[in-house]
Amino acid sequence: MAEKKAPLDDDLQKQVKANVLMMKAGEAYEVGEYEDAVRYLKEAIDAVPENSSLWFELARSYRELNDFSNEIECYKKIIEQKADDAELWLNMALTYRIMGKLPEEMYCLIMTADKGAEMIDDDEEKAIIIDRYKELVAQKVRARNPLSMEDRVPVYDPSMGEKPDQATCVVCFQKIDKQQEKGQILICPHCQRVGHFVCLAYWLENANQICPVCHGQLDFDLENYDMKSVMGIKKQDDAKKQADAKKQDDAKKQDDAKKQDDAKEQADARKQDGAKKQDDAKKQDDAKEQDGAKEQDGAKKQADAKEQDDAKEQDSAKNLANTKKQATAKKQATAKKE
Repeated sequence: MAEKKAPLDDDLQKQVKANVLMMKAGEAYEVGEYEDAVRYLKEAIDAVPENSSLWFELARSYRELNDFSNEIECYKKIIEQKADDAELWLNMALTYRIMGKLPEEMYCLIMTADKGAEMIDDDEEKAIIIDRYKELVAQKVRARNPLSMEDRVPVYDPSMGEKPDQATCVVCFQKIDKQQEKGQILICPHCQRVGHFVCLAYWLENANQICPVCHGQLDFDLENYDMKSVMGIKKQDDAKKQADAKKQDDAKKQDDAKKQDDAKEQADARKQDGAKKQDDAKKQDDAKEQDGAKEQDGAKKQADAKEQDDAKEQDSAKNLANTKKQATAKKQATAKKE
């Protein structure tokens, strides 16, 4: 009798599944089916998220789809796992160059060198990296760590400042009501000046991402924001939802009130119908009683009439008997005289 094979360990099963999916992703990538490759790799990562090779292959697939933001996120996952090398940082630098984010590109070029540029065998490629770094230095680009949040331009929250009433936009110089426009204001992380999202977004997209007041370097990317919220559309949507919810609630209340009224009317109608039936039944009972009384009265009258008739008959019989007796007595008396 053949021995049963012991079931695979759960972790081993996941690894086997991930390897199969990675092979399918590789085949899809080779024939240009990048969306399928992304799908297979995501499924594999769900099984073994700590596998940095899967994240790297996913980044490659995203690049082919021109989805650079997700490509960068994959590289950041690998860095979190401390599995980064010179190749990864160079890929990040190239992606940031495509995205037009020069401070991040410069930082990644520096990290490429720190992680060991000697690992890059192609001398021509090394020369390109060095030349690009020199270009950025000549442009006075300041390196910015893409993993750092210190230069990120946050949405202003009234709890951040001691004066939550009003301020002036650093771009359009118009008054800002921090409470009324909550969620639609940005604040410089360096000088704490605030501005309308639309104003600062326009400024930062066209002024090499520096604060218009303190000239501090800022990390601004539209993808970091909930556009509906910062543009005030979310408030409008929320207000519309509240209005719709109130409308539905009012309609429900009216419907419930109508149902209650209808139920009350039905109950009253049933009550009236029951009272009418009781009244009709009482009338029928009274009519029966009257009919019964009439019948009893008629019967009594008939009985009385019969009694009177019987009495008359008895009187007549008695009178007749008396008459007969008198006639007999008279005959006897006459006969006796003779």
